[in-house]
Amino acid sequence: YVFNTVTPNVVNASEEMGGALLVASFVLELGSDTARLPIVTEPDFPIRFTGAGLDSAHDVAGGFNHRFKNLDQGFQSRLGVFFPSTLPFWIPAEHQWHLACEFSNWITAYIEETGG
Repeated sequence: YVFNTVTPNVVNASEEMGGALLVASFVLELGSDTARLPIVTEPDFPIRFTGAGLDSAHDVAGGFNHRFKNLDQGFQSRLGVFFPSTLPFWIPAEHQWHLACEFSNWITAYIEETGG
């Protein structure tokens, strides 16, 4: 995957969407246009990153709903991604592996950079 930050709330993204044969390019807008997405708000998970995934025409094509909470040692997350219903069933299932690898890499990089 490649993320290019445009503004603090807008990211151009290109990534393989889990089992897809081609790379998808889209815009992620943090906190934007989520009224049409099934965003879940959980008081036990007070840290949230939600937003819309926009296609090249800037229409909502999906979105994300990542929720986190601090624990005594570490944190717990619930990661949610919304895909267009026209995609094959296996894309969202394969994308779960992508998220696991992506967040594992970010956590490992944080630990290596900060020492803990």
